[in-house]
Amino acid sequence: MSTTTLKITRDGIVLAPAAVTPAGDNFRNTGREFLVVKNDSGSDVAVSLKIQQEVDGVLPAPRSVTVSDGDIVFIGPFPTDEYNNDDGCLEVTYDSSTDVFIAWFRLMTEV
Repeated sequence: MSTTTLKITRDGIVLAPAAVTPAGDNFRNTGREFLVVKNDSGSDVAVSLKIQQEVDGVLPAPRSVTVSDGDIVFIGPFPTDEYNNDDGCLEVTYDSSTDVFIAWFRLMTEV
């Protein structure tokens, strides 16, 4: 896992994104998480989310989300049967890693 899972509760949480890993990141996914991507690179960045579930015997292309320069984008949640690898993680890659930052959040369902 590349970064710590931050838990959102009623007490709130500060967005403190970390630099992406140039080779990509893996995140433990329970289906209640989402990815926050902050792009300060000067150009658009494509974030690719690997789909793990085959359709008719074919593995689909990764889902791609474009994050424009200067934007902060929230992506997710991710159904575990479609996105999790054998280790229970979501695999994410980026077409650029310079000045691109991420945070991985879990929405807590406590009452």
